[in-house]
Amino acid sequence: MHRKARTEIEKYDLESLDVNGLIDCGVKSFYKSFDPIVDKEFKLEIGVMSDETNGKFKRLSEDEVMSYVELYKDLTVEDVE
Repeated sequence: MHRKARTEIEKYDLESLDVNGLIDCGVKSFYKSFDPIVDKEFKLEIGVMSDETNGKFKRLSEDEVMSYVELYKDLTVEDVE
């Protein structure tokens, strides 16, 4: 799954995205790359380090992560944009 996710992420102009956009892109790419027949279920944990966090690592709460997951949890490798 990780190669598929990497390919999906490479489609985005990452330099133009803010932290929330990067998280959104990453979560969407993971779910879009997920093949329920081949891949095992997974749970995302997300952390960020940016100017917005004053250069300190910040782990997103489960509620914050779930707000992204809810948007894309039904995507699979078969979904095409």
